[in-house]
Amino acid sequence: MHTDHPHCFTRRRWLKTVLVGICGGAIAPAHGTQPLRTAVPAASTAKVSRISAGKAVACTQCDACMPCGYGVDIPANFKFYDEMLKADAIPDLSSTDRSSSEFRSKAIGFLRKYDRTIPDRHQSQRCIKCFHCVMECREKIFIVNELASLTAITDELRDWECQHL
Repeated sequence: MHTDHPHCFTRRRWLKTVLVGICGGAIAPAHGTQPLRTAVPAASTAKVSRISAGKAVACTQCDACMPCGYGVDIPANFKFYDEMLKADAIPDLSSTDRSSSEFRSKAIGFLRKYDRTIPDRHQSQRCIKCFHCVMECREKIFIVNELASLTAITDELRDWECQHL
């Protein structure tokens, strides 16, 4: 199979690109040259995801990132999060009072709706950070960070639920 086409990104080609970028980034500053560029978009340097910052992901649902080889329904996860954010239905995880009826209501509501809206096999925790979606995203969303942030929210709420129900 010939893989020189610019849109054909095999696992081997991806690994080679990433390793060259990592090695070049580590070696180049010692020699006073610019580090090599990797195939991962510039958005990869972002430290905080939009979800972690409490902002909408603003995915346009173009499906350029799909299909995910690991079953994650990326646009559906982002649409769910954005709708819950807009409806003010995401509990404040920084709250020290997690025993309030408001936190409890939002937490249980968020988890139940997430599980009903997106089947387990398509949820964010299935992401293995292969970066294929990041390279395809037309909106330059660093998808793996956003999915990890959504997973962190659901994991924390599921842990809370186990301890308080």
